[in-house]
Amino acid sequence: MQQAVLLLLLSGVSLHGSVRASGLDRPTVRRWRDGLHERDEAFAFFLRGRWPELGRVADFNAFWRNVIDQLSLQRAMSALDRELVVP
Repeated sequence: MQQAVLLLLLSGVSLHGSVRASGLDRPTVRRWRDGLHERDEAFAFFLRGRWPELGRVADFNAFWRNVIDQLSLQRAMSALDRELVVP
């Protein structure tokens, strides 16, 4: 569910639209969105080091869509959890 909601947000759907489409509450969707933004620099640095092909995309939204398309959010967060603290 988190991957689907983040894909909506990364594709330009508003917070309100993502809440309506997912059926989740606003605080949950906002927490997921803000958590990714807050940890982006550390997460992106690690992921680009492990999967260099991810480094070809500089824009935040495009980078994370690329991560989800190539790895899946689950695989990326699982790899990050081994090296960094992922809530």
